[in-house]
Amino acid sequence: MKKMLFVQNVRMTPQKPNKKSEKRRKKLRSKLFKVLFQGIEALWMLVQIIQYVIQIFK
Repeated sequence: MKKMLFVQNVRMTPQKPNKKSEKRRKKLRSKLFKVLFQGIEALWMLVQIIQYVIQIFK
């Protein structure tokens, strides 16, 4: 019951977006996608090389 009363008394104010953290998050996200894409690309190249080597030894 006390919790309910406490929650009713607290006002929810809209918070201003923090510009620095938004920029940092965008940079981190773009860096993450770049690294992820490079990893997928490297994996694809590895698969291509393995297929080529298998064709040679057939």
